[in-house]
Amino acid sequence: VSYTAVEGEPLLDAPPGFHRLAGLDTTLHTYPTVKFAALECTREDERVRRILPDTELLGLSERFIPRSVLKHLRSGNSSSINEMRSVTIIFAQIGGVDVSTDEGARVAQQLMKGMQRSCYHHEGNLNKFMVDDKGVVFLFVFGLPPLMHVDDPTRAIASCWEMVDV
Repeated sequence: VSYTAVEGEPLLDAPPGFHRLAGLDTTLHTYPTVKFAALECTREDERVRRILPDTELLGLSERFIPRSVLKHLRSGNSSSINEMRSVTIIFAQIGGVDVSTDEGARVAQQLMKGMQRSCYHHEGNLNKFMVDDKGVVFLFVFGLPPLMHVDDPTRAIASCWEMVDV
């Protein structure tokens, strides 16, 4: 820590060499260094242009890219490529659904519609839907761009209460 400390005036009633802490050298501190590196990587220069796909490739892959990311890529804006943010995640597992049968597939479809409806009602995002031998699993995310709110955890809980009724 001593190499990041900026010494202030000497302490009069302390042993020699003790100083008041005037601050921390933010150029040596971890978080600003990471933040600086992220900002450096998002500058509109040749390095950034190389990672942005061409229009034809973007057209082929657009159904696999979230709409909010696609919007930024199409506009040439790469400011959020290195973005770090806090999000709220919900895992929901529903057992006893066998999607290999007609009835199970119908139940899974009804579950999907109901779960999506409650998630989207609170401006969340259905990130994944998986099927395994134990049933179906949903992964919901609240707080992804462009639907970011300060109350995303509260929205996620409200969505869960609605999902219980599905």
